[in-house]
Amino acid sequence: MENIREITEAAPIDAKAIARDQLLRFRRRLGSLTHDQELQIEELVISTVMKISLVTERVMEALATNPPR
Repeated sequence: MENIREITEAAPIDAKAIARDQLLRFRRRLGSLTHDQELQIEELVISTVMKISLVTERVMEALATNPPR
């Protein structure tokens, strides 16, 4: 079984790529947007992905150092 730390280090998160993928996925649902709106939404999604990945990383590290019993 792989170590949690090895798994997280092996798969770095590219927040911009995830944000763009999600925007493409939900683009039709957003309707017509100006270029500025698209950029703001992209930055919001990137920020959200970064925050989630940081929290996830901290949880994974905590589990790696103190595994549940």
